[in-house]
Amino acid sequence: MSIKASFSNVVNVLRDWDDVHNGYHCSWRGVSCDNHIFSVVSLNLSNLNLGGEISPSIGDLRNLHSIDLKGNHLTGQIPDEIGNCGDLRTLDLSGNLLYGDIPFSISKLKQLEEV
Repeated sequence: MSIKASFSNVVNVLRDWDDVHNGYHCSWRGVSCDNHIFSVVSLNLSNLNLGGEISPSIGDLRNLHSIDLKGNHLTGQIPDEIGNCGDLRTLDLSGNLLYGDIPFSISKLKQLEEV
């Protein structure tokens, strides 16, 4: 929920991201899970007109294979915590308004194939 809280323009777009009425996060829009390890492996929120920033909580999703946030209006910097997503293979942040340096922690993502 802290990831959702860092975004703006989510009222209609991410209305199913509601841990009170829909606690099964694997059914939320843009979230895919591995049913064997019961963990989020993909986050695809591309082209949803989201604003705000990328939450440092993204680093808590350590089993992510793919993050696709392209085509939004995200601002701020890429959080250093993204380096905690050690299984990350695909990262697409294009088409946003991000600024600043690419965090050094991205160098820890040894599986990263597509940026």
